Order: sequence, then C-alpha cells, then structure tokens
Amino acid sequence: MSGESRTRSDRRLGLAVVVVCVAIASIALAAVAGASSKADRAATAGVPSWIPKKVASYYPGYQYFSKLQRNAYASYKAPSAPWTFCYNTAYLGNAFQQGVVAELQKLVKEYKAAGLAKGSLAVTNSNFNPALQLSQLNSLVQKGCDVVFSLPASPTALCSGIANLNKHHGLYISIDSPVYCKDALNVTWNGYWAEKTGADAVVKAMGGKGNLVETTGIAGAASAVAEVAADKAALAGHPGVKVLGQVNGNWTTSVAHTEMAKFLATHPQPVNGIIDAGSEDVGTEQALLEAGRPAAKINSITTECAILAFWKEHPDAMTVGTSQDPAAATYEAFLVAGRVLAGAKPVVSTMFYPVPLVTKANFSKWYKPSMTTQSACIPSAPGIRAVPDSYFNALLKGGSKPKVALKP
Repeated sequence: MSGESRTRSDRRLGLAVVVVCVAIASIALAAVAGASSKADRAATAGVPSWIPKKVASYYPGYQYFSKLQRNAYASYKAPSAPWTFCYNTAYLGNAFQQGVVAELQKLVKEYKAAGLAKGSLAVTNSNFNPALQLSQLNSLVQKGCDVVFSLPASPTALCSGIANLNKHHGLYISIDSPVYCKDALNVTWNGYWAEKTGADAVVKAMGGKGNLVETTGIAGAASAVAEVAADKAALAGHPGVKVLGQVNGNWTTSVAHTEMAKFLATHPQPVNGIIDAGSEDVGTEQALLEAGRPAAKINSITTECAILAFWKEHPDAMTVGTSQDPAAATYEAFLVAGRVLAGAKPVVSTMFYPVPLVTKANFSKWYKPSMTTQSACIPSAPGIRAVPDSYFNALLKGGSKPKVALKP
C-alpha cells in the first residue's frame, strides 16, 4: 500500500474511532441525564406540576403537612399603610415561640420607624385551646389587625376567623405549622421533610435494630400530624427496630422530661434511639440518664443550644439536627408579608423553604462553650436567614419592592 493510501486509511480509521467515541460519550451522557431526570422525578414525586421547579424538591410529603392552593390571595389588595401587626398563637411556653415573639416585635419596630406600622405587636395565647384561639383571632380582627401571624393549634379550627380577617382586608400568615384554610398563607419548612431527615438518621445510627421511642408534638397541629407520618415512613423496612411507644412532649423540654420519666417507669427495656419531634430531645435524654440508663441516639428538629451542649457531652448520641431557628422562621414569614403588602401575588398558599443541617462535620460552627443543657436559646442560622431573600422570587409574582429592607 502506498504512503498516500495508508494516510487515507489511517484518516478513515481515525474518523471511525472518533465517531465511536462520540457515540459512546453520547450514550453515557444520555444515561447520566436519564438517571438525573429519574432522580429529579423521584425527588418530586406527588408534587403538583404547577409548583415552580426551583423549589419543588422541598415539597415531597406536603400532603401530610399542608394543603396546596394555587394563586392564594390573588384578589387581595392591601389597605394603606401604616398597618397593625398581630400574633395569634396556640402556645408561648417554649423557647421557639418566645423567639418568634421577640423577632416579630423587632421587625414591627423596623416597619414603624419607616412609617409602615402603627402601635406595637398585639399577642394572644390560647394555651392549646383551638376554640379560644379562634375567639382571640376574631377579637384581633375586631381591633383592626391588618396582618395576623399565627401558630395554629389546629389546621382547620381557625378557618372561619381567617375568612373574617379576609373580609376585613387582612392578611393571615402561619409560622411553622400550616392551616388548611382558604386564603391563608403558610410560610414554613416542610415538617414532614425535617422529621423524616431526623428519623432516618436515628435509624441509621442504630444500625437498623434496637428499641426506639418516638416523641410527639401538640396533638392535632399539622406539624405533629406530619411528624407521625414521617416517622412511620422512616421506620418502614426496618423490622429490627422496635417502637416501644410514643411520649407526648408538646414540643416543650419540661413536658418531655416529665412524660419520658413516666414512660421509663413502666418500660424497663433498653432505649437505643429517640426520635425528637421538636424541643423534646434534651428532656427525654435527661430522663434516661436520671433513670440510670445510657444516652440514646437522637436527632433534633429545632437544634436548641441545650441539645448542642448535650451532644458535646455525649457525642455518640448525636445524629443530625435541622435548624429551625425562630428568628429565621419569623424573618421569612415577615419578608413574605412585606412583599404581599407591596402587591406581590403568591403562587401557592404554602411556601416551603429548606433549613440548614447540623452534623458532626459542622458541629463546631454551631456549638459555643457558653451553651449548657439548661440553656433556653436556639442558635441562629448564619445571617438570621434560612434562605436568601431571592428564594421567594419563584413563589411570589409581581408587586413593587417593599420600602423597608428588613434587618434580621
């Protein structure tokens, strides 16, 4: 074969190799894309297609925690400023709720300084009584509240009061635990996701076997309902994990401590894991230690200063924490309120946002030597924000820029 023929042959061979390589690469890329697409679909299974893609991954399991309505407050027109801000809560006896009130008071002062708020924050507390909370909500409407933030004792008990507020051109936004009512906004994390994340971590830390105690929150609240469903999902497929029972701690350390002590008195079996429902972690662990038993593997939903101190003392007990800081939770809700007052229209009634995770890898960034197991604080997320302000751009459309740039 002549040199020229060999050159042409080599070129054809080289071209064939390139074609084959490109084909293989295309197949590989298609496989990766297909796997990625499949993973994306799995991550958003059951999520309505009209939820913006940018935030859809935070909505799986929403049905256990909330109801999604499209174009909430589509016809809402805010009254002229200054506005009156109020807080209608089911409980004030834990650090989270006290933190919410403190942050609301601070943010209202910022609006007042800008001439956008009048008076001071009005606060009501029903102490878990849904009928009383409804009555208090109607009283707030009668007093002229333009914006009512709320932690509801029930996802449905306040619906008539919310309708009354809407009739008077008011804006209702729940913090932390959603309502199912028409024309109500819920700005929160997905409680199902947070509980499932923690429960999965506890089961994994237990090695998929041993005895487990579940703690539960305020009976009837949407968050509590979602948490029970999440625990059930996390335990499915782990026959080696035996649930000894549930301890109702009402999301309060002292209550959890008392109820866990009662539970242990009638359950002599070893406790290898505890699933926290929120602010019940240290109380249940201390009851274990006081009963002469070792600390159990445990997660933390709110990741209070006290549980960080406990994990520092008992590092083997740590699994994962989800940081639902009350200041950040309140800031996000107030941010949404400000944008709606400025004319923005919510895409969906329930706006979920992600929260930071506290792990063994980043534990040192959260723990401070001043923290003790008696500390009542909840550490703030970096910047007192769960997410950048721009996160809500996908969930709010139109409107003008609020006149106040909030300082969390």
